[in-house]
Amino acid sequence: MKGLAEFVMKGRWQAVLCIAGLALLSLIIPFASLLSAAALGLVTLRVGARESVWVMVSSLCVAGAGGVFVTGDAFLALAYGLLLWAPVWPVAIVLRESARLAWALELAALLGMVVVLGIYLAVPEPAQMWGESLQRFMQPLLEQAPPGFDTAQFSQSAAAIARYMSGLIAAGSVLSLVLGLLLARYWQATLYNPGGFRTEFVALKLHAAVSWGAAGLVLASVAADGAIAEIAGNIVMVVSTLFLVAGFAVLHAALGAKRFLLVGAYVLFFIIPQTLVVLVFLGWSDVWLKWRQRAVKAA
Repeated sequence: MKGLAEFVMKGRWQAVLCIAGLALLSLIIPFASLLSAAALGLVTLRVGARESVWVMVSSLCVAGAGGVFVTGDAFLALAYGLLLWAPVWPVAIVLRESARLAWALELAALLGMVVVLGIYLAVPEPAQMWGESLQRFMQPLLEQAPPGFDTAQFSQSAAAIARYMSGLIAAGSVLSLVLGLLLARYWQATLYNPGGFRTEFVALKLHAAVSWGAAGLVLASVAADGAIAEIAGNIVMVVSTLFLVAGFAVLHAALGAKRFLLVGAYVLFFIIPQTLVVLVFLGWSDVWLKWRQRAVKAA
């Protein structure tokens, strides 16, 4: 990873080739998209807005040219590159100029909220659209379902999931954006400020207004009816990604010196993903309960 970061920072064209090449590679290996976004984030964090825009535009041109050979469609490659890189640039600029990780992550969540609201403005019935898409996707599997399979129950489950597909997709995109930014920050610290990333990450604390706003959204999703409840529920999913990351920061701050417990926690999250809800709660409630201070006192 350090070698890749060093290559990106050698010069303009090294950065362009790396960013565009990883984006094209991600069409085959999806994980490469995270590295591509992180590479652009690293350039933005290190050299600023003007130079990073040049690198991003040049990367789009190279990706478009490469897309002709990879997909046969330059426009598809350009659109994919724009969707991958455009969100990284503003959050990296905010982090560079403010040196406040919380602000950058909150901007990422705001972009995700805009996506959710945009879907509801552009599509009259998003739940119906997603439900039809799920049915088309699952139809071949349903045709091969074993005897006794409850298709009615499946349809009900698909309809319930469809109501929150907009939020799920936006939340996944925000989480990918945040991970790319964190990786870029880690690379920057590795190259120019060893140890700085951990110090910054474990100190991550979201603003109280975000936690209060999330509480209001949860209340609206439960107490309201119709489209308001549905939109609020979808936005809650987006905001939850912030609290998940903040929860990991609290966890590392509390267990940083206890590597065995930290590894055990990660194993638990991998085996039982539902336990990640605990981290979401930690990240959400930290503004009031101050978990880091409690951990220090307990130690």
